[in-house]
Amino acid sequence: MKKLSLLVCVLGLLCSCSSNDDNDTPPGYSIEIKNIETLVDESKIKVSFKLTDANNVGIANQTDSDFNLYERAVNAGETEQLIDPAEAPRLIVPNPQNYRYATMIVMDVSGSVIDEIDNIKSAATLYVSNLFSEINSGALEVAIYYFDGREQLQELIDFSSSSQDIITAISGMSQALQEDRSTNLYGAVVQSCNRMQAKKIEIQNDANTNIWSSSIVFFSDGKNQDFFSNRSDMNASINATTFNTGFYVIGAGSDIDTSVISDIGRNGQFLIDNYSQLNTGLNNVLDAIKGEANSNYELEICTAKSGTEVVFRLASVGTPTNGGTGTYDTNNFTGNNCTIN
Repeated sequence: MKKLSLLVCVLGLLCSCSSNDDNDTPPGYSIEIKNIETLVDESKIKVSFKLTDANNVGIANQTDSDFNLYERAVNAGETEQLIDPAEAPRLIVPNPQNYRYATMIVMDVSGSVIDEIDNIKSAATLYVSNLFSEINSGALEVAIYYFDGREQLQELIDFSSSSQDIITAISGMSQALQEDRSTNLYGAVVQSCNRMQAKKIEIQNDANTNIWSSSIVFFSDGKNQDFFSNRSDMNASINATTFNTGFYVIGAGSDIDTSVISDIGRNGQFLIDNYSQLNTGLNNVLDAIKGEANSNYELEICTAKSGTEVVFRLASVGTPTNGGTGTYDTNNFTGNNCTIN
C-alpha cells in the first residue's frame, strides 16, 4: 500500500478555527493535529489529533457526532463547506492502534515506608489493573522503579505491555527491597527523567507510531536526605522531560516537603495522610492520566474530493474550537472503494 505521511504543526493561537467570528470569545476547545496519513490506494485520509479544553486538560469519550468536518478544494477555488457524513463517510476512533502510552511508577521505599509494603503492593496492583482496562492505547507500557538512600534508581520491572508480568513483579516486593533507610528523592527524579527520555526516543523512532504520550508517577512520604543530586538538578531534568510527559506525585504523611511536591507534580499533586490511603491517591492520578491519554483520537475520512489539494478543518460541535486545520492532497488517489474500518 502506498502511504504518504505528513506531520502538521498547529499553533492554535495563531490560527483560529472556530466558526464563531467573535475574537473576544475564549475558545472552549483546542484540536492539535498530530499526523495526517494519506492512503492513496484506498482514497482514504487518517488524521491523528488531540482534543483539550481551555485549561489544556484532555477531553475523552468523544464520538463522530461530537465533531464537524469542513473541506475546501484549493484547485477549484471553493469556499469552505460543511461535509455531510453521507457524502464523505468518516469515523472517529478513540482507541488508535498507532497511539503509544508509556508510564513509569516510581516508589519511595526509604525509611519507615518499607513497613507499608503490603499497602503499596495492594494499591499498585489495583492501579496497574485499572491502567490496562481504562487507557485507550494500542500499546500501553508500564515500568516500575523504586528508590531509597542509594545513589542509583532501582528497577522492579522495565517497560512492559504485559499486565500479568507487571503484577507478578509487584507481588514479589518485600521489605528486602530497602538497603539504605535514607531518601535520595532528587536523584530518583533525575534518573527517572533520564529513563523516560530514553523511552521517548525509542517511541519517536518507531515508524508505526504516529501519536504518543507518557507520564511519571512518584510517591514518597519524606524529604530528600541524600545529595547525589540537588534540587536544581531535579528541576532541570523535569523541565527537559515535560514535552508529552505528565508529572504526577502523591505525597504521604506530615513530613513531606510540599514545595518539592509542587516542583515535581507539574500535572497533578495529591496529598494523603498515610499509605493506607494510597488507593485514593492513585485513583486521582488515574483520573488525570485517563483524561490526558484518552484525549487522543484518529479520524478516518473517505473524502469525495479528488484531483486537488484539500484544506480541512475539524471542529467540536457547539463549542468554539482553536486549531484542527490541515491539508491533504488527493491528486494521486487511485482507489474508488474507500471503506471505513
